[in-house]
Amino acid sequence: MKYEMSIEAIRILEFTTNMIDECTDLFLKVFTQEPWNDEWASRQDAKKYLESHYAFNNFLGYVAILDNRVAGVSWGLSNRGNADLNTISTNSLLIAKYKGKE
Repeated sequence: MKYEMSIEAIRILEFTTNMIDECTDLFLKVFTQEPWNDEWASRQDAKKYLESHYAFNNFLGYVAILDNRVAGVSWGLSNRGNADLNTISTNSLLIAKYKGKE
């Protein structure tokens, strides 16, 4: 069955601490599969990884909500560079069933 969605169905919210558990689940679901095949000793270690990023005062993060669930997340750290230009190093992920959907 083809999954259909519209841009109107997606809500973008600022990443908050109450989303860390669901984002941890998504993180593990995506990065423990091809092509990354990351191995984490425990779910708690992956959660600590996200929490450590969230704790930085220059953290920026957004979550895509679809069907009242986290379908994607993007986070990074804002860094000041030359001439006061901001750069953001990011990590983004999306549940595989939503990839390539319009």
